Amino acid sequence: MPNRFNRLEQKLRSWKVYQLVLVLILVKFTLNIILSEIATSIDPSSTYIESLEEMGLMKEVMLTVFFGPFIETLIFQLILIEILLAVMRKWAYKNQMAIGLATILFALAHSYNMIYQIVMLPMGFIYAWSYVFFRNWKYLMVAFWSVFIIHAMNNLFVLVWDQYAY
Repeated sequence: MPNRFNRLEQKLRSWKVYQLVLVLILVKFTLNIILSEIATSIDPSSTYIESLEEMGLMKEVMLTVFFGPFIETLIFQLILIEILLAVMRKWAYKNQMAIGLATILFALAHSYNMIYQIVMLPMGFIYAWSYVFFRNWKYLMVAFWSVFIIHAMNNLFVLVWDQYAY
């Protein structure tokens, strides 16, 4: 399995950054639809965050599309992963450990309810893996801004989906 994953990463390095960002945005959109449907079939209120809707659409857009993704990318990818990679610099599986820990902490930070946290695990994984991949492929700021854009576009999609799909 590691060889297949390494071959996939090698193939992805032949792409342009914007191409991979677009593909990851599409993967996130698809995953969001599937996981949201599963979560709401278990508990219809599991993906509903009441406090966001009470603030009005413009504030909700600013918070969920710009401020939230910026702060979360800063905390859970840039700061957390960089600290973990520095601490584990001599470990054989430092990237995997950093991705795993960042994924779990990202999900736990979304503590609206347990189902929502479970839904956030694959989301957090995509952000953490993307950050480490872009960091190792290009450099820190490409990693930060790429993950921020993926996260912001995902949140915009969710916002529009929630406003108009139901």
